Amino acid sequence: MPNLNITITGDLGSGKSTIAKALCQALNYKYFSTGTIQRQIAREKGMDTLELNYFSEKNGDIDKHIDDLVIALNDSADSFVIDSRMAWHFIRNSFKIYLTVNPLTAANRVIADSHRNNEPIIEDAYEKSLNLLERRAAEDKRFKAKYGVDCGDLNNFDLVIDTSIPGIEDISNLILKLYSEQAAGTPLNKYWVSPRSLYPAKNRAAGELRQTPNAAQQTGMIEVLKLGKDLFIVNGEQIASEAIANKIPLVPVIIKAKDDEDAGDGDTAAHVIETSFDLDAVREWEQAHDFQFESYPKIRQNH
Repeated sequence: MPNLNITITGDLGSGKSTIAKALCQALNYKYFSTGTIQRQIAREKGMDTLELNYFSEKNGDIDKHIDDLVIALNDSADSFVIDSRMAWHFIRNSFKIYLTVNPLTAANRVIADSHRNNEPIIEDAYEKSLNLLERRAAEDKRFKAKYGVDCGDLNNFDLVIDTSIPGIEDISNLILKLYSEQAAGTPLNKYWVSPRSLYPAKNRAAGELRQTPNAAQQTGMIEVLKLGKDLFIVNGEQIASEAIANKIPLVPVIIKAKDDEDAGDGDTAAHVIETSFDLDAVREWEQAHDFQFESYPKIRQNH
């Protein structure tokens, strides 16, 4: 395996620390986490993590203390994995990973995690998801003002994985494989998701899609449009269908456009999705593949 250090950031509740620790164990690398430092500071100040974020907007000493610790790792003789919002920016020549997650899935994970003893006490998953999004927005605003970088800009990263559905082992194994390929100079597919998280954007005959057993292993790519956090297939339904049938945990996708970006022929991604999305087709897709989506996207219909 290569000696390139690994930096991991992403959505709150996406499993950053768990996956970072799994990678450290597999690679025999050292583990660092700025989240642990933040929670310790919050505990010492009698705050929860959201309160500390707002406090840090007006008290730069906290960020400087944490940033100095991260920057110092550039001189470390040991290879390491670090779970940190800004390490991708501070650590030179690292393998940069961003983990995404469905907000409600993240909320349920955080609620169930007894080790997060400085989180605001919220038991309702929906309210917790809003709390996590608020905390994330506060961090992004602070870091953009301070460093002039956007932590949510996925162009900054080598690899983006949605952790909402796959298990830790599947995610870790994929990262290890791509980490080794990156070191060997092999071009990487950047975006990876569970095929069970992809919504069919058009009303297709789902039952006719599962015909070629090995199609999901071919070089064809699934092309998607992104609206908010949700991904909608525009090309590659058969690949996605067979990946689900063959229980493939993660597949690469190409994001053709998102939200208000041009998706072709002068239409935005949002417009294409809003004029083609069909909940009946989604339910047909579920029935054909014997599974159910964790939630359905809220689409403004423009028919």
